Amino acid sequence: SDELKPLKIIISHTASEPPNSMTHEEWQHYCLNDAKILANQHRFAFDEFPEIPSPESLKQAAVILKRTPLQGQNFLHLLEDIFHMLWQQQYGKLRTLHAMAVKHQVPQHFPERIFTDEPVRAAYFEFGGRKYHAVDDLLRLTRRLKQQKLL
Repeated sequence: SDELKPLKIIISHTASEPPNSMTHEEWQHYCLNDAKILANQHRFAFDEFPEIPSPESLKQAAVILKRTPLQGQNFLHLLEDIFHMLWQQQYGKLRTLHAMAVKHQVPQHFPERIFTDEPVRAAYFEFGGRKYHAVDDLLRLTRRLKQQKLL
């Protein structure tokens, strides 16, 4: 709905430094463990031993997202589908979408989609003057908005 706009999605090709003097591997392990806990709490499927998406597949995903003419809810559905393709190793589907995007689409320029090389230090969702920093906060917010019939 218009009350929820503008939603800006920033996709960075550069990782920020891990917090609290962690190594890259420690931070990655921490994030995967946190994702596993959240998946269990919110009844999402999560591989016991997840495979990190390859750099090549991440580049293909970025090309698809840069070139799609989809906007709004349709873009968010595509983003969700690509996320699942990456984490479920559905590389054949991803390659097919990538080939279609390269052959049939040109890069799009929408102000709500930002592709950058600058690291994103903290991700958050802002709504009603409040910043939501965690996925579980976002899921609670989504449920509340659905109850209020705003989403």
